[in-house]
Parts: sequence; structure tokens; C-alpha cells
Amino acid sequence: MTPIRNASGTTTHFVAVQRDVTERKLAEARIATLAHAVESTSEMICITDLQDRFIFVNRAFQQAYGYDESEILGNTPDILFSPSNPPKLVEEVLQQTRSGGWHGEVLDRRKNGAEFPISLSTSQIRDGSGNVIGLMGVARDITERRKAQEAVRESEERFRTAFGDAPVAMVLVDLSGRFLLANEAFCKMMGYSKKEVVAKTILEITYPDDIDQTARYIENLLSGSQTSRLLDKRYIHKYGHVVWGRTTASLVRSESGQPLHFIAHIQDFTELRRLEREILEISDREQARIGQDLHDGLCQQLVSISFAINLLAERLATHDLAEAKAARTIAEFVDDGVTQARGLARGLFPVKLEAEGLASALQELATTVTDRFGVTCVLENPEVVLVADNATATHLYRIAQEAVANALKHSKAKQIVIKLTGDRDGISMEVLDDGIGFPDGITSGMGLHIMQYRARMIGGTLKIGPSPSGGTAVVCSLEQNNANDVSEQGHGIC
Repeated sequence: MTPIRNASGTTTHFVAVQRDVTERKLAEARIATLAHAVESTSEMICITDLQDRFIFVNRAFQQAYGYDESEILGNTPDILFSPSNPPKLVEEVLQQTRSGGWHGEVLDRRKNGAEFPISLSTSQIRDGSGNVIGLMGVARDITERRKAQEAVRESEERFRTAFGDAPVAMVLVDLSGRFLLANEAFCKMMGYSKKEVVAKTILEITYPDDIDQTARYIENLLSGSQTSRLLDKRYIHKYGHVVWGRTTASLVRSESGQPLHFIAHIQDFTELRRLEREILEISDREQARIGQDLHDGLCQQLVSISFAINLLAERLATHDLAEAKAARTIAEFVDDGVTQARGLARGLFPVKLEAEGLASALQELATTVTDRFGVTCVLENPEVVLVADNATATHLYRIAQEAVANALKHSKAKQIVIKLTGDRDGISMEVLDDGIGFPDGITSGMGLHIMQYRARMIGGTLKIGPSPSGGTAVVCSLEQNNANDVSEQGHGIC
């Protein structure tokens, strides 16, 4: 601002000139932001002039190499390069940087003489006219990565030595799920050569219904929420058939705790699954046969005997004989025997004997429990749920039967509720009690194993946990597409 004066020297007014500095302020702000970013980044950044002398190094650079800024500026990169590098590497890096840029790994040296590997990228710096005015390098300390790579190589060597000829299938898998190594036993189990295995991921050879469960298993190992755990799952053999594998995997870490890879061993129990299925089928068939024999044989004979005794009692009463009362008593005993035999027949062969199928069999189960054990047992079946496949219905009934038996044995329940519901998505069967809950320490047993196996056989999932009433809830869920179709291999998540 300039004052304007008259002839006597008195200021009469001022003249001001204004200049728009918006662009300059914005440019200064951008430069300040860029400078802050460069200083804050963990990557080592440096700039040299065209004579290869350092004119800028950021804080990360100084901390990594151990030099103060005053000790670096004006020097050339020669003071940082380790003599362990190839003789012409420095010349190659500088030459290619001047030509456009270079990227690779080099061995550098700190102020105290310690060597460490870095990943280095270099490029040119140009002015507004496109002239090269300097060179820039961006580096990252890859010491941990090198250690991890070395640890992987050592693990692979130990794997080859220790597990190459082991009779149990063993694999080494990277963090993304891709196979790194597989021993001969695994290749034989799956039908692949070692070369074919390492071209695949674990999910690529996993049965489709088990993929989500396998992915969660890997995530849990990575997160540290579990160290190692047994996983029963299905694999797809090279020629398409299902292989059941009992898998145990562990996460291998570096000395610093960095995750490296997974190591797993897999036990082929396909034949065991087949035998289990056959044993269960044989048991079900035999129970069905006995139930049918009781219903069609013993029950009918007892009914005939009861009819004959009642007829005899009527004739004795006609002649006013005292034995008529004894005959009626015997007839009542026989009728009770008929009722018990029919109950046993329904318990052994529950579904086919009833026209209404599963719901009717479950109602009979609830009534029997209430009558025999004095524990209130009710069926909640708000809508008709039809299961066309009798094998599926029988498996669901057996699961309910076992869950009710467990509640009677262990829970001290006063009430047991069986729920059967269904919609377009599938069927759910629940057995809930108001007892003391699942006993501590009981996490497995033949009954639980058979319930879980039956659920898998029909493509369902079985969950056991606390019920809303404070006792135990056993829930078997079955998707609609599996409700009427029981595969020979079985479905669902294992």
C-alpha cells in the first residue's frame, strides 16, 4: 500500500495493489503435505543430484542406516553398499536409474558395519520442462522377509527328510492355501503326482460342502484362536471320488512370530467311514426287522391270546364261575403286554409303522417318555413337516431318541421339548431340556458320535449347546435339498 500526498506533504489517499496468491498457497500446502508424508513413511527415501551425491534423506532412512543427516548429505551411495554385493552392481543400479529406473534387492551396510538386505526401487526426478534434475531411491528393509524365506527353505528340507517317506500323508501349505510340498503318502491317497499337487490349493481339492468350514479352520489358525485341532473333512480324489481325511494342521512361525506356512498330516479314513455306515445300516435294518417281527408276530399273537382269554372269561361268567374274574385279570395283563410290545415295536421301527411318518413317531416317543419316566415330554409341531425319504426320517428320529435318552440320564430335567419345524429352506429338529446343562468333561461318547454321524449321513449339521431354559439344546438342521435325498457319500459339513 502506497500513500499519496499533496504539495504540502499531507497524505490524501492510498494506492493498493493486490495479487491473487491462491495457487501459490495451494502449492505450498501440497508441498507441506508431501513433505510430511515423506517424513512419516516407514520406507527409506533418498534423493541424489546428478553427481550421485545425497541431497535429501528422510527420517526412516537415517534410522535404518544409523547416520545423521549431516553425515549423509554430500556423500555418494558407495558408503552404504556392502562389499558382499556383486562387483558391478552399484554401477548397474546408477546406470539404469539414469536411463529410467531400477528395481531389485541389494545388500547394504549400516554405520556400525552391520549388513542387511533391502528391496530398492529408483527413478528419475524431472522439472516442469521434463529435464532430469535428480535421482530418487525408495527402499524397504527385507531382513524379516529373508529370514522367513530361509525358514521356509529349512522347513522344506526338514519336511523332505522327516516326512518324505512317512506312511502318514503330510503336506506343507503356504498362507494362501497353496501346496508347497506333499509327501508320497498324500500323493498316493489323492492320486496326484507331487508336481500336480503343488499346482493346486487346498480348497481346490476340498469337497464343495466343506469349503466354508475349511476356510474358517485356516482363518482360526492364522488368527491364533486355535493352535491345532482335528478336522474331519472330505477331499476330492484326482478321479472324482470322495476321500475322507482326518486332518490336523498347525501354523509354523518364524523366530520373531511371523506366520510362515501350515504343516498338516491327514489320515485317510474313507474305509472306516464306509464300515461305520454299513454297521449303522445293519443296526437299523436289524432293529427294523425286530420291530416288524414284534408288530406282525408277537403283537398279533398276544392280541389273539387276549381275544381268546376274554372269550373264555365271558363263558365262565355265563356259568357264574369264580374263575371268570381271574380270566379277566389275565386278559388285562395280556393287554398290557400288547401295549408294551407295540411300544417296543414303534421304538425299534418308528417311522414306517406310522402313516404320518416322523411327526407321529416323535409324538409316540414323547408320550412314552412321559408315561414311563414321569418327565413331561411334549412335541411341538406347529405345521405338518413331511420327510418323504424314510432313511432321512429314521436318522432324525434316532437323533431325537438319543438326545432324549441323554436328557433322562444326565440332565435331571423336569421337562423335555421336541420341536420339529420346516420351511422352504429346510428342516430343523430340536430337543430342549430344562436340566442342569451339559455335564462338564463330557465332550464325546458313543451316543454323541452316532448322533453326529447320523446328521452327516443326511447332509445335516448337529449343534449341542445351552437351551433357552438353561438346560441343553440338541439341534439338527437339514437343508431342503438334502431332506429328501440321502447320498451314498453323505453331505454336509463335518
